[in-house]
Amino acid sequence: MDSNQVNIVRLLQHPRDYLGGIIIRNALLILILVFCVAVISAAQGQSAALGTSTDAGEASSGSYGETSITYSSSGYYDDQGSGYSFNTVPRKTTTQVAQPQTIQPSTTSPAAQTFQAPQATGQQEALTYNILANQPIAVFYAQAIQPWQTFVSIFPKNMPMLWVNTQAGWQWYATCPLGGWAQEIMFIPQTASLGVYEVYPDRNTKYYDYGYATPGYHYIWFNGDTPGRHTLFITVDKIPSNAVAFDVI
Repeated sequence: MDSNQVNIVRLLQHPRDYLGGIIIRNALLILILVFCVAVISAAQGQSAALGTSTDAGEASSGSYGETSITYSSSGYYDDQGSGYSFNTVPRKTTTQVAQPQTIQPSTTSPAAQTFQAPQATGQQEALTYNILANQPIAVFYAQAIQPWQTFVSIFPKNMPMLWVNTQAGWQWYATCPLGGWAQEIMFIPQTASLGVYEVYPDRNTKYYDYGYATPGYHYIWFNGDTPGRHTLFITVDKIPSNAVAFDVI
């Protein structure tokens, strides 16, 4: 008796048991197939998600990780009285620093306050600025000229900042005579390593390492040694400040 005949005999003798067994086996097979399909679909979905999403740490780290960076800068001069606005954006790139723009200073262009040549020992040093004795008339901040008292009330002191010391206050842009010495005023929010980048008119960029600086207002010396546009900004523990510009004439 072959297997088909045996199955027919079982069906005739015990129809309920035989049919129940077939139904149970088929139901189990269907459940197993559904489970396998669900597992495969979930794995494919997870793989696709991992392939297309951006890690939050990578997205937020930008160029502040362990990669080398250059700084690309672009600016504009506003003749409506708001002064020079210059934004510096650090980013990973292999291109050279953007060539500084050259503008013709007008009769209303702010002039940097110039001084006699400082001692050689202080030319490459961040010096403490006595803010109590030398408060400026006004400060360029938040895209506007702010009276000193207004600036003090709104400045959060949680970011590095840089200005040019002029007769009219602290600006982001000024002219400087060839060979003149001017002060760059900076605010440092915390004890940290201090660096200064200077982009020369010929696109040559120099970096100056000032070691560690303490929190508060400081100043460094700028020398107008080359005619044309000089663009500078500081970094405090690699965090860049705004940029300032001198037109040396």
